[in-house]
Amino acid sequence: MPESQDLEWKESWRDEYLKWICGFANAQGGSIIIGKNDNGKVIGIDNAKKLLVDIPNKTRDVLGVVADDDAFSIIVLQDSYVLVFRP
Repeated sequence: MPESQDLEWKESWRDEYLKWICGFANAQGGSIIIGKNDNGKVIGIDNAKKLLVDIPNKTRDVLGVVADDDAFSIIVLQDSYVLVFRP
């Protein structure tokens, strides 16, 4: 599944990616998969559980957007943790 208008892959989290969350929240939705590189290779993330708390808080505090409880999830791909956001 390649990147598209409603799918973004990111190797790691950066607060500047809040703009993607804002864009998805204002459009038809989309997914950000953190832990995949631009070639689609799963590289995983070590801090998935921390990000699962931090990103919804930043989304609320910075953007004023309160995401549903199931908007953020941790999944395992190829023995690596990745974080998925689906508004």
